[in-house]
Amino acid sequence: MGKLSDRNIIGMTDGLFSATLGDAHEHIVLGILIRLGLEVGKVDVSSTPYDLIIRPYKNPKTKSSSFIRAQIKTVKTSLSFSGGSRGGIDREYKSNVKTYTYSSKDTDVVIGIDRSTLDLYVVPIKIVEKCNQKSLAASKLKIFLNNWDIFLNWNPSYLEALTKKFNC
Repeated sequence: MGKLSDRNIIGMTDGLFSATLGDAHEHIVLGILIRLGLEVGKVDVSSTPYDLIIRPYKNPKTKSSSFIRAQIKTVKTSLSFSGGSRGGIDREYKSNVKTYTYSSKDTDVVIGIDRSTLDLYVVPIKIVEKCNQKSLAASKLKIFLNNWDIFLNWNPSYLEALTKKFNC
């Protein structure tokens, strides 16, 4: 018998599997958020800097009137906050001109999905901008691990308090 966390049972090459895993994780996060009761939609245009749209709550009883943009990233030991590049061992890059760090221009939240446990790190973009780093170790992000309160309190005062509380 297998486990929910099994991966690559057919032995795909590392580069192809990495791309496939990213696609799978977008769908898994979508399903988890729907299971939580949130309104969520997948963005099928791959050129956008976000993968999902989510309608959060301003407080636990009142839905927001607008959607937020979410970027989904796979977490092994750290959560990357950069985009614009494609992974895979068969890729060769001559410059980093397409690579960028996510900002509030691109997305509102980065959701990291742990590739082993399928736990989610829900990191508002304000944290990414505060830390000004391309990635953070998962061990530093425990406050964001399966923190559904972020979706239930998506308002400036809650997000500001959370940002002040977090040390990069």
